[in-house]
Amino acid sequence: MSVNDNIKKMRKEKGYTQVQLADLLFCNRQKIADWERGKTSPSVDDLVNLSKVFEVSTDYILGLTDAKTDDYDKQFVCDYTGLSENFISDFLYEGLDIRNYLLHFLNSIGNSEDLSNAFDSMLWYLNDYITAVEKLKAIYSETKNKTFEEFVTDTNTQLAISKANDEKDISKFRLEDLFKRIIQIYSGENDIIDFSFLKQRG
Repeated sequence: MSVNDNIKKMRKEKGYTQVQLADLLFCNRQKIADWERGKTSPSVDDLVNLSKVFEVSTDYILGLTDAKTDDYDKQFVCDYTGLSENFISDFLYEGLDIRNYLLHFLNSIGNSEDLSNAFDSMLWYLNDYITAVEKLKAIYSETKNKTFEEFVTDTNTQLAISKANDEKDISKFRLEDLFKRIIQIYSGENDIIDFSFLKQRG
């Protein structure tokens, strides 16, 4: 869903009129209307303010995740598993350390050398993912005073965002692939899994 569609959807979910939302954001109604029609886009500051008003993450407004939470660990779990944010919150206790959860899961499977290596790689990939997300957060924070036009026309910023997004996507793909291989072993679908790909990291 596009940014303008998301803004309109969330405004209606909150039961706000365009005028009411404009009042909350200290702007005029026309600005809201232009966003919703896709005529203009919110600035970085506007995105931050919208996230506060709607109580969602800026990533959700931008359509980068289906999870409304600004907890990036939970976002990842929701996006990877396809489970709802409410289910994740109910199923996993607050403040969960995803690394410890994965460790517990893998320890319950077994302690073979392959699985130990797989666990190490899973942590590497998860760390790569979190690092990429932190890079994106830092980039957006550094550009928060720029107008939307300045933001989208800044070549260096856009290249940095593109690179960080690529790193995030690659690490997420690797983690997903590895997780599926481990599940295959655990479920008995395949007793022999080639883990040689673990050496390809880097």
